[in-house]
Amino acid sequence: HDDANLSFNTASALTSTGDQFYQIINADGGTIGGSATLDVTTKNLSSGRSLFVAILNNTNDGGATGTIASNATLNFNVSGTATVATDATFQINGSDSAASSAINFNGGTYNVGGTFEGFMDGSGIMTFNNATIAADTIKVGVFGSNGTLRIGGGTLSANTLLHLYAPGSNGMIDFVANTTLNSS
Repeated sequence: HDDANLSFNTASALTSTGDQFYQIINADGGTIGGSATLDVTTKNLSSGRSLFVAILNNTNDGGATGTIASNATLNFNVSGTATVATDATFQINGSDSAASSAINFNGGTYNVGGTFEGFMDGSGIMTFNNATIAADTIKVGVFGSNGTLRIGGGTLSANTLLHLYAPGSNGMIDFVANTTLNSS
């Protein structure tokens, strides 16, 4: 069983004047024999443009979907503030090809100048644990038949649009702690 693990861990800050990308790409029929885990842990993060964090298990051009024998997990752990000038995107594409999928936001304050997007195309769980998000637009969703969007504390505040999705036949938006939602 071969795992694909990618970890970015710093006690201070991850900073760039341009875009930041953190991703595992397993498209075009690739196989990960164990788990695929992407962990980003930092006190502060600053991106002068966009932020893209993903496990990509399929392609946009119709190529074959990769497979993950065990779990696909994306963990984003911010103990301070993440500031992104334009868009922040967090996603697992091709999530149904894994045994289970999860995107976890653990703490932190996220200030995003454009769109904060959390996306899982299949079943799985996306969890917000005491995260405070302020963005022009917030769109987060788990689109599989058994997708769960779990929100435990914090604040989701959107200037223009706040959309929370779990549209599958057994999809669920589950508030597990007091949470503040703000949108115009």
